[in-house]
Amino acid sequence: MSAASPASVRFALAQPNDSSGGWRAALARHLARLDLPARINRFLSPARDEAIRAYADRAQPLFLITAGSGGRLIGVAEVHPHATLDRSAEIAVSVDTEWRNHGIGHRLFEKALEECRRRGIDDLWVVYLRGNQAMRRIAERSGFVQVPDADPDCVTAHLIDLPRSPRTRE
Repeated sequence: MSAASPASVRFALAQPNDSSGGWRAALARHLARLDLPARINRFLSPARDEAIRAYADRAQPLFLITAGSGGRLIGVAEVHPHATLDRSAEIAVSVDTEWRNHGIGHRLFEKALEECRRRGIDDLWVVYLRGNQAMRRIAERSGFVQVPDADPDCVTAHLIDLPRSPRTRE
């Protein structure tokens, strides 16, 4: 299937909760469609379908930003609470193979940053493989700075004090 026009993509905020488990199934279907390089980039390993289902079953994101076209979830920015820091979160982005290189990942990321700003989350993290140039460009464009890390394969990038957009300044 070839991608339709990026203009046909609709973005939405999803507030997942366990009483509406449909979001877990949709997330699992989206992640299972990722090709091997995208799975490695998203999970830092070649996650098998069973691992993806288990991940979707236990994920506890603060919120999701979804990208859809033709009734299908084609991309998602997952925003998860940081394990140990208050008002801190980590962002993970994935986009279906045929929809990559259309700016969808960047738009998902920017919309996730806007929602974090709205919620008062101002300490943000991204972890990605050194070879994931798309995520590196997205993070750098958004002001994230690499943090020294002992892992030679991964980059940890950090954005603290999320700048307020001109519309939200007091």
